[in-house]
Amino acid sequence: MAIQTSMRNTIPGGVPGQIAENNRFKTRNFTNSTPEIDEVAITAADLSTTVTLNSTAYNTDSKTITITAADLATTATVNGTAYTVNATAATLTKTEISALLIIAIEAGEATLDASADGETVVVTQASGSHAVFTVVGTTNCSVAESTVTAATIISNLATKINAGETTVTATANITTLELTSDVGEAMTTVGTTNCTVTERTGASEALPFGLLVSIDDDFPGRAHLPTTAVDITNAASVAGITVRNNCVENEDSAGYAVLSEMECLSQGVIYVLLEDAVVVSDSVYVRHTASATEQRGSFRSDADTADASILPGARYLEAGAAGEVVPVEINLP
Repeated sequence: MAIQTSMRNTIPGGVPGQIAENNRFKTRNFTNSTPEIDEVAITAADLSTTVTLNSTAYNTDSKTITITAADLATTATVNGTAYTVNATAATLTKTEISALLIIAIEAGEATLDASADGETVVVTQASGSHAVFTVVGTTNCSVAESTVTAATIISNLATKINAGETTVTATANITTLELTSDVGEAMTTVGTTNCTVTERTGASEALPFGLLVSIDDDFPGRAHLPTTAVDITNAASVAGITVRNNCVENEDSAGYAVLSEMECLSQGVIYVLLEDAVVVSDSVYVRHTASATEQRGSFRSDADTADASILPGARYLEAGAAGEVVPVEINLP
């Protein structure tokens, strides 16, 4: 739990979030509503993939049963139960045997769905089901994992997680699955099978000093790290730059804990940490899209392709190299 008072360090600047001395400034307070965000990357396509979220395993397992002989009894074993169709060896086509097998599996397996694809049966999990399942082609059929792309696996995982979790929102991107926890709700994500998890914002991690934060449209009086270009380019959406406060305590690092009150500079001069080298004539860019090693809300000299945007009404007052601290003047409406 963070503890905050109205006291603020007044030593000369040179550290991120320190307001410059002998300058007029204006601050305003917001509650930190930065959520916990994890990214899941798929490491192998064409395979069943399981990610464990808040102790619940979400699985994208999908198996295809191919009928190998017509006019014969066919048995597929699902989750240890043998399903036999055409036991009397009637004159049936492979497609007709597939149709009968679908009926048998769906009648016996409450957590699975089966669908026809000609002479094959595709077995997947029913909506809201997340457990691993097994299928064995015991007699006159063969079983294989469905051939799917990483993008399909990500999309399937997003659908399952959104159906099963009330405090986490899953968003499918091209290469990763983004998991965003409700503000103040902890989230534990583990890449159990064929995926890896990167934690972007820890549940108890403080929001560091000297970063730009944006007003939360969903919660009046709250602010969070920018997630889109508009959070930065629209001056009315910008809350300010987080001010260093040495009376804030956090278990992990100096900064403002989630749901704690934070002071943000809206007008004045404040010191910030640079991502790359800047000169005084550079526009002030702020990062809104970050990889595992980058920090949203941080300052740089360019757009980094399309991951940072220009902060209106701001300017660098000194040049600096990557990793150095320089003063920035900000003037929000």
